[in-house]
Amino acid sequence: MEKENFESPLELVHLNTSGPRPTSQFDLIEDGKKIGMLQLRHTLSGKSDAMPEGFESNVYYEIESEYQHSGYGKKILTLGLDEARKIGLTEVILTCYEDNIPSQKIIEANGGVVINNQLDKEGAMVRLYKINLGK
Repeated sequence: MEKENFESPLELVHLNTSGPRPTSQFDLIEDGKKIGMLQLRHTLSGKSDAMPEGFESNVYYEIESEYQHSGYGKKILTLGLDEARKIGLTEVILTCYEDNIPSQKIIEANGGVVINNQLDKEGAMVRLYKINLGK
């Protein structure tokens, strides 16, 4: 069951920003426990061996298995979008495999719109999403 109100405050803790394509790394913390992590690339990720051509993204997130399906995914992406606005991004691009329904719901709940579908190098369908962040 998805949480809407969290009992304890959630913190998105900035760990570092590094790499040739600057990437900010964050942990989602609740009561001192790591719930998940998010990477925010300040520019698109560049080519990937696994993804279809042109399927570059700004955001990657994951939630620890024991906390999945509890609303944390939606929350970490919402907080990550706030961070994207702080660095001046006006939109972000995300990828999601078609069979990953929970992630699709998280992205769409945060305003994500499918802009492309394509098979990856292994033959699995991948969705490319865009989220407009406004000004």
